[in-house]
Amino acid sequence: MEEEKEVKVEETKKVNTKKQEKKGHHVLRIIGMILFIVVAIYVGNVIRNFYILNTHMVATNEYSTKDNYKETRITYKGNEPYVTMIGYKKGNKTLVNVEAKQKHTTIAYYDKQTQESIVKFSVDENKVALVKQSEWPPVPSIAEIKPFWGLSAWQNFLMSLRSIITSEKYDGKDCYKINICGYEEIWVDKETGLVVRQSSGYFVGDETTTNERCYHDYTYEFGTVTDKDVAKPDLTGYKIQRD
Repeated sequence: MEEEKEVKVEETKKVNTKKQEKKGHHVLRIIGMILFIVVAIYVGNVIRNFYILNTHMVATNEYSTKDNYKETRITYKGNEPYVTMIGYKKGNKTLVNVEAKQKHTTIAYYDKQTQESIVKFSVDENKVALVKQSEWPPVPSIAEIKPFWGLSAWQNFLMSLRSIITSEKYDGKDCYKINICGYEEIWVDKETGLVVRQSSGYFVGDETTTNERCYHDYTYEFGTVTDKDVAKPDLTGYKIQRD
């Protein structure tokens, strides 16, 4: 009897062990399937991101070759316009007009053919103009529609690994909203591939105010710039400083 009981106990243990092994294998299969699905979703999302980023890069490359356009960039502090920059490009000439909320005005002119650059500042009653010959204009020009961050396809692929891209309407346009590592946000017009809105750091407040996110809104016009828009600035009344 005792031997029969021992045999039955052993058989029961074997059955329980087999059941546990089957259960363990079943759990592992479920975990494997879940991991496979997660990886497949991630890979699919990376491929989608790369396609969007690369397509956008190609679009901006095409626009950067145009030689007649106007680009307006309005920088917002909170919901209030803070700085307005209007850039004009026609042929070899570029002119950028910058107006800040504090009534500071800057006009930057550049002729790529002659390499003459002029930057004139007007702050309250002080008027100064910098005139020089150089290969590049002395201040960044928003009138140059640059390729998508100047990135290669490989760099776009690396960026697609750490970007979240969703669809969102902005200013009546169907856009891709590109969130890069939770730090920078870019809204890209799906139709043109051009940036229509972009975040860029924060305005740092004092002890009584909170930091406010800085946003830039962009609008574009093509084929509307005249010679008058890119004419050399009038320096009458300005103190001129040369090389």
